[in-house]
Amino acid sequence: MVDFQCQQLRNRPTCSDDRSPMSEITWWCCFGCLLLGLVLAYAWFHNQIIDVNYQVEKLQSENARLRETNTELRAEQAALMAPERIDQLARKLGLVTPDEGQVRILHAQYLQVPSEAVVAEAVYPRKPLHE
Repeated sequence: MVDFQCQQLRNRPTCSDDRSPMSEITWWCCFGCLLLGLVLAYAWFHNQIIDVNYQVEKLQSENARLRETNTELRAEQAALMAPERIDQLARKLGLVTPDEGQVRILHAQYLQVPSEAVVAEAVYPRKPLHE
């Protein structure tokens, strides 16, 4: 017969203060991976910021170049539209300035047209797709 009152149980403790070396290594590896991940994320974000700054500088220089080109084109347009130049070109083509009696200034009068009325309509001839 077994006496249960005097029996000694020799079980290992389930919760002890001594950590096994494997759990401590695992903890340090996880901590190191987390730290490495944070450093890599910081480096990636920093790289993205630098790329965006390069793009901004490139767009600013292109904007300055386009503004300069626009200024040059406006100056060229003004030179081409100068009345003296147009007069010289017209004289080369044989055109002359009209006399005072040949020019009439017409004043336009606007008509009130109802919104439902059709003032003008264009009909385009239909062409077959395959001829």
